[in-house]
This record gives sequence, structure tokens and C-alpha cells, in this order.
Amino acid sequence: MATKAPMNDLVIPANLADRWELLVSEASKRLKNKRDQISKSIGPRPYKGLPVDENELRGRWMEVRRDVNELFDIFSENVRFTKDGRALLPKKLVESMYKFEGKAVESGNA
Repeated sequence: MATKAPMNDLVIPANLADRWELLVSEASKRLKNKRDQISKSIGPRPYKGLPVDENELRGRWMEVRRDVNELFDIFSENVRFTKDGRALLPKKLVESMYKFEGKAVESGNA
């Protein structure tokens, strides 16, 4: 015998295991919605979680682009390894490096 929740017409199963599965799935949906709202209100935070002006990022890129040790540090801080051994970098990091390098080449600082 299943009961109905008054808020969103959600059918609560009578079986205990099914109730736990429902509880977990609903909690995960609510947490994801809350996280999306927080991310939208905060906005992008590209540099170690802090908002940074694009000129500051470009200046930082100009400092580290030729320094192998600095680039290694940036990559090692941001790399994630998969189970099969592949190294993955965040797409936003790679896109921003590509963008700033393109601007450096355009301005003649290559």
C-alpha cells in the first residue's frame, strides 16, 4: 500500500528498500538543484576559487608561459588521472590557456 506525499504528488513505495532508493534519489536531485543555484549566484571563479580580472589572468599567463616549472605546477595542481592511467585537465583551464596564448601571439609576445 503506497501513500502520496502532499507536496509534489510523489508516490512513496510501501517496500522499505524502495523507500530508501526514493529518498536517496530525491535528496540527490535537491542537492544538485541547490548546487546549481549557488553556482549561478556566485558565477565563474577561474583562479583558485577567487574572482580574477581578465587582465590579471593575462599577466599571470605571460609570467608562466615560458617557465616549465610553473607550468608543471599548474598542471600538477589541476590534473586528474582516470583508472586506465589517462591524465585529464579541466576543459576551462585548457581553453583559457589557449585563449591567452592566442592573444600573446597576436600582440607579438610569442
